Amino acid sequence: MEQNSDTSRVKTVLGIVFAAGLMLLGGYQFVRFKATRSPAWATTMAIEELKAGVVHMEKGEYPKAIKDLNAAIKIDPKLFAAYNNRALCWLASQDLDRAQADLDKVVELDPNNVRAYVNRGATFAKKKEWDNAISDFTRAIELDPGQPDAYGYRGDAYFQKGNSELLAFSDYRRAIEIDPRSAAIYYYKRGVVYGQMGETRKAIEDFTRAIKRAPEFGPAYQGRAIAYFDTKDYESSWKDVANLKSLKFEVNAVFLDALKKASDREEK
Repeated sequence: MEQNSDTSRVKTVLGIVFAAGLMLLGGYQFVRFKATRSPAWATTMAIEELKAGVVHMEKGEYPKAIKDLNAAIKIDPKLFAAYNNRALCWLASQDLDRAQADLDKVVELDPNNVRAYVNRGATFAKKKEWDNAISDFTRAIELDPGQPDAYGYRGDAYFQKGNSELLAFSDYRRAIEIDPRSAAIYYYKRGVVYGQMGETRKAIEDFTRAIKRAPEFGPAYQGRAIAYFDTKDYESSWKDVANLKSLKFEVNAVFLDALKKASDREEK
């Protein structure tokens, strides 16, 4: 009975670890000044404030970035890149309503702004508004079919919405085709979906693919360790725990405790 309880607890951990990993990759892309179509009428002073805001963003100094971006918007209320970047600051601060408001403004000013749809889709996903998220990711893909993160995030949203695993798999596959260099992330995400579906062997295969492409990618080791636990391959699970330790990646305490009990051994 105790073994069943431990397994149940680990499956709960599995869900938490996997859910945390779904939005892990790619983060939110900064709308760098050089990569945006700044209006010809944008004033030099507004552009300088925008540039300063991006520098602070890259350092993780979001309050300072917001101050600069506020100044840019005050000078040039139609400078959509400033709204887009400020939205990312709000996202980093978990202020989702302000992020959405800024991204709504970007779409109003520049209806074909791909990054605005990706970022707003990510905002909706954080709010668990899966249909809205899918709609925005789809619009981003329509505007630019070469956006791997739009496919990846839409795959996440399809899975979280439920009963859409095949659509999620299709999006992860397309993301891998577009951006093979980032394949590890998408194999990891696909492993997440397999794990949650109870397709443990397939999950292990995808986590292994991710690890081969990114040997220092801790979440893939943790996902595989949990999947090995689910198959009662405790020795392999312990090996991945050792890998995580060598990477200085924190192992989930609930999972580690259950692994100790199930394998009747202590960590070496």
